[in-house]
Amino acid sequence: MELDEIIPERDCLFGRNRFVKAYLSTANKWSIRNERMNTLGMFVILSQCIRDREYEYGAMGLDLRIHGMCFQGSGSGKDPLINFMMEICKRIGLKMISMSTITSAGLIGTVTPDGEPVVGPAAYADIIAFKESSNIMHTANTTHSSDLLNLFNAILDKNGHVEKQLAHGTLSYDSHVSFMGTSYPSNIQINMLRTGFLPRMLITYKEIDEDFYEQVS
Repeated sequence: MELDEIIPERDCLFGRNRFVKAYLSTANKWSIRNERMNTLGMFVILSQCIRDREYEYGAMGLDLRIHGMCFQGSGSGKDPLINFMMEICKRIGLKMISMSTITSAGLIGTVTPDGEPVVGPAAYADIIAFKESSNIMHTANTTHSSDLLNLFNAILDKNGHVEKQLAHGTLSYDSHVSFMGTSYPSNIQINMLRTGFLPRMLITYKEIDEDFYEQVS
């Protein structure tokens, strides 16, 4: 059976393969020799376009959101990829924000002394990019954000439900956000595995050699 008989061209979100080809050819000009990392960024964006669907698998079904993590050396094109993704999201109507530091309140929001909820980017963003993801672990080790990884895990799970009891009331809502993180290979921390944070990610890893820097510089 031909693909057109399964999914007609007119029913494709961006036209069959048109978006994929255009995205990757342009992304590879922004972030050179990073085809795998660029493809991961594309998957994260596309997953947000179909986040309201789910894949039937067992009793629960599977969330179609994809969360990405890229481990590569300094100066290898991680930041240009994030910048390119933000440009694409702007053009197709997705809200993507980039952060370098974060706290629990900065992620999910807070409740004012008057009892009014003030939501964070987990409520209104479609994609949150974090350019140095090891900072999440550093922040999680502080007293004021000791629950940061648990909040991330709840957001990245299928239902994306956020609920936290605060001094002036309870903050509760469902998040649909996807996460896109980058870091250096040397910053991989075992706690990211033990807490369930990295196992929720689709990961790329690339060692950068001298030949790479000579070709892209």
